[in-house]
Amino acid sequence: MGKKNRDSYVIAKTSPSSRQQDPAFEYLTKTFNSTNGPIQAMCDVTRPHVDSFNWMLKEGLMKAASSILPLEFETNTKLRVKLKFVSLEIARPKAKVIVGANRRSHYVYPAEARMSKSTYSGTLHARIHAEVFDQNGKLIGRESYDRSLGSIPVMVRSDACNLANMTTKELCSKYEEPNENGGYFVVKGYERILRLLTMTRRNYPMAMSRGRWRQRGPGFTDRGLQIRCLSDDQRGVENTLHYLDTGAISLAFMYRKEMYFIPVVMILKMLADDNTSDREIHATLMRGTYENNSAFDNNIKYMLRQLQKTYWCEKPLITRQSVIDYVGSHFRTRLQRPAWHTNADVARYLLDNYILIHLKTDKAKFNMLIFMMRKLFSYVRDECKAEDQDAPSMHEILLPGHVYLALLSERLETWLVSLRETFLKLNKSAKTSSDASITTKLRLAMDTIDKDQIAKAFEHFLATGNLNSKTNLGLRQTSGFSIIAERLNILRFISHFRSVHRGDAFTEAKTTSVRKLLPEAWGFLCAVHTPDGSLCGLLNHLCMTCQVTQETATNTSTEALVDTLISYGMRRVPSIDVHCYDVILDGQVVGFIDDTRASLVAAQLRYDKVTGNRRRSGVSEYLEIVLVPKETHGLYTLYPGLFIFSTPARLIRPVMNLITKSTEYIGTFEQVYLGICITHDEFVPEYTTHQELAQYNFLSITANLTPFSEYNQSPRNMYQCQMGKQTMGTPSLAYRKRNDNKLYYITTPQAPLIRTSVYNQYALDDYAMGTNAIVAVLSYTGYDMEDAMVINKSSIERGFAHGAIYASEFVDLQELVTDKVDQGKHQLVFALDTKNPNWRHLDADGLPVIGSTIQPDEVLCCYLNTLTQEYKTVRYHKKEPAYIMSVTLVGDEDGKILKSKAWIMYRIMRTPIIGDKFSSRHGQKGVCSRLYPAEDLPFTESGLVPDIIFNPHGFPSRMTIGMLLEFMAGKSAVLHGLSHDGTPFQFNDDYPAVDYYGQLLKAAGFSYYGTESMYSGTTGLQFEVDIFIGVVYYQRLRHLVSDKFQVRTTGPVDALTNQPVKGRRREGGIRVGEMERDALLGHGVAGILLDRLLHCSDETRAYVCSRCGSLISLVKSKIGYVCRYCYGSSSNTVQRVTIPYVLQYLIAELASVGIKTHFDTKSVARNFALSSQ
Repeated sequence: MGKKNRDSYVIAKTSPSSRQQDPAFEYLTKTFNSTNGPIQAMCDVTRPHVDSFNWMLKEGLMKAASSILPLEFETNTKLRVKLKFVSLEIARPKAKVIVGANRRSHYVYPAEARMSKSTYSGTLHARIHAEVFDQNGKLIGRESYDRSLGSIPVMVRSDACNLANMTTKELCSKYEEPNENGGYFVVKGYERILRLLTMTRRNYPMAMSRGRWRQRGPGFTDRGLQIRCLSDDQRGVENTLHYLDTGAISLAFMYRKEMYFIPVVMILKMLADDNTSDREIHATLMRGTYENNSAFDNNIKYMLRQLQKTYWCEKPLITRQSVIDYVGSHFRTRLQRPAWHTNADVARYLLDNYILIHLKTDKAKFNMLIFMMRKLFSYVRDECKAEDQDAPSMHEILLPGHVYLALLSERLETWLVSLRETFLKLNKSAKTSSDASITTKLRLAMDTIDKDQIAKAFEHFLATGNLNSKTNLGLRQTSGFSIIAERLNILRFISHFRSVHRGDAFTEAKTTSVRKLLPEAWGFLCAVHTPDGSLCGLLNHLCMTCQVTQETATNTSTEALVDTLISYGMRRVPSIDVHCYDVILDGQVVGFIDDTRASLVAAQLRYDKVTGNRRRSGVSEYLEIVLVPKETHGLYTLYPGLFIFSTPARLIRPVMNLITKSTEYIGTFEQVYLGICITHDEFVPEYTTHQELAQYNFLSITANLTPFSEYNQSPRNMYQCQMGKQTMGTPSLAYRKRNDNKLYYITTPQAPLIRTSVYNQYALDDYAMGTNAIVAVLSYTGYDMEDAMVINKSSIERGFAHGAIYASEFVDLQELVTDKVDQGKHQLVFALDTKNPNWRHLDADGLPVIGSTIQPDEVLCCYLNTLTQEYKTVRYHKKEPAYIMSVTLVGDEDGKILKSKAWIMYRIMRTPIIGDKFSSRHGQKGVCSRLYPAEDLPFTESGLVPDIIFNPHGFPSRMTIGMLLEFMAGKSAVLHGLSHDGTPFQFNDDYPAVDYYGQLLKAAGFSYYGTESMYSGTTGLQFEVDIFIGVVYYQRLRHLVSDKFQVRTTGPVDALTNQPVKGRRREGGIRVGEMERDALLGHGVAGILLDRLLHCSDETRAYVCSRCGSLISLVKSKIGYVCRYCYGSSSNTVQRVTIPYVLQYLIAELASVGIKTHFDTKSVARNFALSSQ
C-alpha cells in the first residue's frame, strides 16, 4: 500500500461514520446468519481427512472387493471351495430403539455416541460369492451370500455420517457445533483422529545408500534402489534393488515381515515373453546411452550367464518356463498356495502381489524394472545423485481413508480365513457332501463366526493407535496412528488435522537430519509451527494454502494423457534413442522424448494444466510435472527424466503462473525445478515463471494468527504457536451438550483489536481466546522480575481473564453391580432414599439439582438395587467445591434398559490467582506474581490505570518488536474505534508500521511514540520518564496453580522404597531432584537438604556390624541383634544407625548379583568423637 493510500486510510478511519465499513466489524455480524452450513475455511481444515474417507466409501470399497484375493481350500471330501468378496458397503449409523411394543431403527448421531460412551459406527455389508469345484476343477455349484460383518467406526461429517450436508441450524439441533467440520471418529465416547503421517512418495524409484544393507548377506553393498508400490486398496509393498560387489543385482521384497531375495534377471525372464531371448534382454538394457558402457555390459552378461550355468540348481535356467518352475517350486511353501496350484500359478501369484504391484501387466513391469536397473547402474557409477529421503519432495501423506481401507482389506482376508476354519470344523465329520450341503454349511458357518471381530480390530486400532497386522500394510511403524482430538481451544483442535508426523520410528533416532527444515518444504510445511521439545522437526504442520490431492487417475484419463504426450512428440516404448528422456507416468514407463523437445513438452503440459485444455488432453489441474535435467551447470543431478504424477496423497499448493496469469497448483517435487518469486522485486527475466499469491502463505493457520510476526525473533513465533494451543478459550459452543472429561473455558473473552486476515477468514471471534488488556511497560515493583507480571486486582474483580473448568463424571449403573455372576438379575435405578436426611440436597430421582453447589466428599447421586431394596451412593471426589451444570440420562446401546447411565457436568471456578500463567501473542509468557491494588498502581494523566505491569527487560533479549507494534496499534484502535489488520508483511522499510500507527496516535492527540506521562500510585509524583503504554491481547494459559499446587505432611509411600509416591492425585510429595539438591548446596543450607532427603523422605533405623561392616547380616536373638557372620561375639559390635530406607534396598539388590558392601562405622564414630571434643 502506498503512502498516499495509507494517509487516506488514516483520514477515513478516524471518522465515526466509517466504523461499520471496516471489514473486521462487518464480519462479526455474519457468522451465524447463514443457513448454508459451516464456513468453508473450517471445512477446508479437515478436507484431507473427510475427502479421503469419502473416496474410501465411493471407490475404495469397490477396489478392495476386487483386490482381496479369493480364498481357495479343499474339503475332507476332496471338493474345492473358492470364496471371494463381490461388493462392500458401509451403512449410516443406526440403532434399534423400543417404541411401545416394537423395535424401530433410529438414526444415531455423534452426540449420542459421546453421551453413551459408545462408538459411532455403521454396519459393514458384504456380498460373498462361493464356488464349488470337483477334483478336476469343474464348476459344480455356486452361491452368493449377503452378510452383515458387524459395525465399524464412521468418520464424522463424511458421506456415511448422518450429519453430512446438514445446515448450521440442523447441526445445532443435533447438539453439534454450528461450524462442525468433522474429520474424526467417536470411539467409546472419545473423539479420535487418524493423524497424517509422512510416507515415501509412491511408485517412484529412489536411489539411496544405506550402511546397514551390507549386513543383509555376503556381497551386498550400501548402494541400492527402493520403490514403494501401492495397490488399488492402498496396501503397500517395498521392492529394493541391491547392488552386489560382483556387479549383479538382487531384488528384495517383504512377505509377512520376512525378507526374500531374488536375482533380478529371474524376474526379467518371468516378465518377458516366451520368445524373448537373453540377447534381447541384454540389448534392451544397453539401448541408448549405455551402448558404449563396457562395465554395464559386463555386469549384464555376468547376470545372464548365471542363469545359463548351474549356479542355483542342477539344470541351467535358459527358458522362461524353467525360471518360472524354479521360482514357483521354491515359493510354494512360503506363499501357502493350494496344493493343486502349479508352479506357474505360484510364480504368477508372486509377480502380481509382491513385484511392482502398482502395475497390472507384465510388459509394464518389465519396462519399469529395466528403467530401475539403468538408474541403479548410473548411481553406482556416480553419474546421478541419490534422492534425499528426508526431503519433502520425496514425500507424500498417509491419509486416514487410505490406512482405513488397507486395514479393512486385511481384516476381510482374515475373516475369510476364519470362515474357512469354521466351515472345516462343521464339515469334519461328513464323509460325502454335495455342493448343496457345502453351501448350506457355509451359511451356517457365517452365522456361527464372530461378527464383531472386524469391529473389535478397528476399535482397538482407533482407540490405541496400535496396528495389529501380519503384513504391517507396507508401513514402517506399528503405533502412533491415532490421537485424541483435544478441544482445549479451537487452535488446538484444528491443529490436530493439519499436523503431519514424521513417524514414531524417528522419535528415538540419533540422527538429526530428519528434523531439519529443508528448502523444499517452503509453502508446504510451516517453518514456525513445530514443537520446541523432543518432537521438534518431527511434528510439522501444513501451510495455510497447502492441500492434499485426493483424486486418483482412471484408465480413461491416463490413456488420454498418453495420447496427448504422443501428439506432442513422445515415442512409445520400446523405441529409444541416445539423446532422449524417459517419460514416467505414475511409476510406469510410457515412452521417450528427445532432449530438444523435453522442455517444450513439459511447458505445453503445464499450459494445458492451467487452461481449459485439461479436460480434452487428460491433464488434471493437480497434475505434477517434473522435468529433471541431465546436467545443471555441468554437474550431475538426480536421474534425468520427465516424471508426471497424478496419484493421490501428494502435497500441492497454489501459486500464480506468470505466463498464463492464472493460479496453478504445484507439488513438492515440481517446485524444486520452478523459478518462483515472492514479490515482484525478486523477478528474474527468463527464469522466474511463478509468483507467490501472498507473502504469508508459507505459514500455517496458527502461525498466521500472530500479528506483526515478521518483526519478532523466530523462536518467539514458534513459542506462540505452542502457547496459543494451551490457552483457555472457547473450546466449544455446544459445551452444555458435551461430556468431555475436562474443558477449559474463559468466562469473559474479547475479540482482539489487532487481528490478521486469517483470523476473520476462520471466524475465530466465535471462539475467542483472550482479553484486550491495558499494559504499561515499567519496573514498578520487584514483583515483575524474571518473567513475572503484576496484575491490577480491581481488573480481576471486574472479570479480567476469569475462567472455569467444565468437568464431567460418568455414572454407569451396570458397572456398579457388585455380583457379576448375577449381573443380569440386578436392576439398578436412580432413586432417592427419602428417609436419609443427609441426601435431601438431591433431586427426587436421586441425581443432583442443576445449579446447586456440591462440596468435596459429598453425595453426588443415589441409586437403588430393586432386588435387595438397598440404597447406595456415588460421592464427589474432587478436592474443591463445584456447581452442577447439567445432568444427562442415557440408556444402553441396545435400547433395552433406559436411564441406566448418567452424565453429570459440574463447573469449577478458576479466578486468576498468584502463580497462574499468562502470555501475549508474541511468545512473551509470564506468571502472575501479585494482585496489586488499583490505588497503588501508576496512572496516566487521564486517570487510566493499567491492567498489567510488564517488565521492560522482557524486550531486549527476546526482540519481540511485533508486540511493541501491537501496543501502538491496539492503542490507536481503541482511540479511533477500529480493528486493525496485523497480517504479516503489510509494511516495509519505505512505509514503516511505526510511522503508520504513530500518525494514528498523533491524530488522536497522543504521543507519536506511544508513551504517556504517568504518576506513581503510592507517592502521587510524576515519573521522570514517559511510560510506554498500550493495548495488548493477552491469553490465559491452562497452567493453573489450583490444578498443580501440591503439599502434604504425611501420606502414602512406595511399598518398595518407602519413599513418598509422586502425583498430586495420589497425595504424593514434591520431588527434590538433582537440580534442587545442587541449589540447596549452593545456598549452604545442609540442614534443609538433610531434612528433605532423609527426615521427610524414607528415614529408617537399621543395625550394622562394626566388625565386618555388614548391614544385611543382622538377626535378632535373645541378647539383641547379632551378626551372623561374626556370630559368637558380643552384641556390643552391633550399632544402630539412621539411614535412608532406599540404601537397604540398594544393598539387597547388590547382594543378589554377588556384590558385597562394607560400611566403616569406626571411622565415623571416631570423627564424630573428635568433632564433639
